[in-house]
Amino acid sequence: MATNTTSAIRRKAIYFAGQLTSLMKENAPNHLKTAIKSSAKELGDGRYQIITTVSKPDALAQEYGSGLKATRGAKHTYPIEPKNKGALAFMGRDGGWVVTKHVDHPGIAPFRGVGYARISLQEIRKRMRAELSAEILRAIKLDIRTSFISANKAK
Repeated sequence: MATNTTSAIRRKAIYFAGQLTSLMKENAPNHLKTAIKSSAKELGDGRYQIITTVSKPDALAQEYGSGLKATRGAKHTYPIEPKNKGALAFMGRDGGWVVTKHVDHPGIAPFRGVGYARISLQEIRKRMRAELSAEILRAIKLDIRTSFISANKAK
C-alpha cells in the first residue's frame, strides 16, 4: 500500500519531469523542441529518477557547442567533403555562392551562448527546493497521523 509520502514523491517526480520538459522546450532552439521528452522512473525504495532525452543529432552541440567553439572536450574543425557531387556549394557571408571541394567547418557555439538544458536544470532545481520540502513534509505528517490513528484503533 502506498503511503501519503510515497504518493507525494511519485506525483512530484512526474510533475517535475513535465516542468523540466516545458522549460527545456522554452529554452531550446525551435528544431529541438519536438524532440525533448522527460519521464519519471521509479527506482524503488521511494526513489525516482527524472530522465530527459533529446532525440536530434545536434542536441549536444546546441548545449555545449562543437568544433573550435566547444565548451568541453577537444577543439578541432570538422572536415566536410562532398558525398554525391564533385563539389560543395553554399551561401557565403557576403550573400554570394561559394563552391569548393573541401571545408574545415569550425563548429557551432552553444545555443544563445549558454545552451538550453543546463539553464533549465538550474531553474527546476530552484523550484524543487522551494516546493518539495513543504509538500513532502505535509505527506510525512499525514502518514504519521494516519499510523498513530491506526495504532490507537487497534487497541
